[in-house]
Amino acid sequence: MTKGIKILRDEHDIILSLINFAYTNNSSNLEYYKDCHEFIKEYGDGLHHKEEENILFKLMIENLDGCVNSIINNVMLYEHRLGREANQKLLESINNFDILSAHDALIEYCNVLEEHINKENMVLYNIAEENFSESVKEKFNRLMDDAEEYARKEGRQGKYLALLEKIKKEA
Repeated sequence: MTKGIKILRDEHDIILSLINFAYTNNSSNLEYYKDCHEFIKEYGDGLHHKEEENILFKLMIENLDGCVNSIINNVMLYEHRLGREANQKLLESINNFDILSAHDALIEYCNVLEEHINKENMVLYNIAEENFSESVKEKFNRLMDDAEEYARKEGRQGKYLALLEKIKKEA
């Protein structure tokens, strides 16, 4: 497994940790939903999806055949948008102090992302691993290393891992 794919899979595990927790929790604490929204926006989307969209997907479109372009544009990016829409519903519910709608929006996000993560882990990442040339794999790993180093310098990873722990305690 390339280092870059391992990073993305590890990030999936962190996102799945939130998803699995949310499925078993029916909190009436508005702060819980605010923190879930922030984690999803900043870690799931702002860090992880940004790496996929700006690095992995871009390299796949540039270096692999048109079928991959269709998978990325018609499935992966579409599902990223669905996740963003569910998180926006979560924010709107929070702003309206509507706990039931907030819970529903969070579960909607979890449903979309759980299925999406399975597609990436089981299919898309394997396509990249099996079809990238060695030079593209090296470029991918270098770009992922750069993205991870930037996130570490900004303190984003530690901040959002701590937020995830807070979410699990405050529910």
